[in-house]
Amino acid sequence: MSKITMTQHRNSLISPCFVEEALKPLLSRGIDPAPLLNSCGIDATLQEPVTIRSYGKLWRRIADVLDDEFFCLGARQMPRGSFELLCHSVITSLTLEEALARGLKFLSIVLHQPSARLQGAKGQAILQVVQEVTTASAFTYRTFWLIILGVCCWLIAKRIPLLKVEFACEAPRDMPDYSVFFGCQVEYGAKNTAVYFDKNLLTLPNLRRPADVPKFLQMAPANLLIRYRHDQTFTDLVRTTLETSSPADWPKFDRLATSVGTAPSILRRKLKSEGTSYSKIKDSMRMKLSRDILETGDMTISELAFHMGYSEPSAFYRAFKKANGTSPRSRR
Repeated sequence: MSKITMTQHRNSLISPCFVEEALKPLLSRGIDPAPLLNSCGIDATLQEPVTIRSYGKLWRRIADVLDDEFFCLGARQMPRGSFELLCHSVITSLTLEEALARGLKFLSIVLHQPSARLQGAKGQAILQVVQEVTTASAFTYRTFWLIILGVCCWLIAKRIPLLKVEFACEAPRDMPDYSVFFGCQVEYGAKNTAVYFDKNLLTLPNLRRPADVPKFLQMAPANLLIRYRHDQTFTDLVRTTLETSSPADWPKFDRLATSVGTAPSILRRKLKSEGTSYSKIKDSMRMKLSRDILETGDMTISELAFHMGYSEPSAFYRAFKKANGTSPRSRR
């Protein structure tokens, strides 16, 4: 039986503008994107934002069709399987600094352009593009930073707070504010394309092991966006983290806090300040998903109970009736 996950929270949606950018290499080759969009559950009219999960699926489908995991934005192809090799190339790094150096070298070999290097100045770490792509747009470098920084955020189990982002290209037209995505000041028409963050972060240790890579790859590339987003509340962050797995596999609180890059005490305090808690978020998500499955799925009540992480069907029955005022069977 396949695992079923939650529909993404509203604040975790991707603008149709980013979907349109991702589709450009298909259109330029005369490929109709409608079948790919439909297979990912995306309305071909692109009138509404799409979920991170759907965007991640689309990224994979485009890579399959074009044999390029970088939307044909580089000087060379990034053939399917390159991202997996990137993860294996950095997984034995001891620190963030080593992981960035290895990852940037890997991408420079595969893509040729763009390529970037790690530098330091005045207490800041700088990832600066040293080989630009002549026709590169802000979307090109957004994707480039998303890949390398997204993987590194996973390695250190912590979001990397950026201080500033510079683009040598013009500001994108009709696109969402990139400062919201990056969570910092964004400048266009700069001398160089670069991102800046605190140099002290370079010493952060790699918390992952080779055995962790397969599970990470199963959820990629959607999990890159989940870990890298800066425009989420802590409630959103917890939700989007849980949405990548089945309720039966949801982690205990301390492990969840580690996976989102914060201490359990801090996460507990942040959730409380937002008027919720980990248990409330899980209960809400379980009930929403349960209602959806009962209305559209073919699981038995017992199967659904275990899928939701309950040890006994009776416990699920009581929780569902308390939350919804009716029994699971009558909901169906």
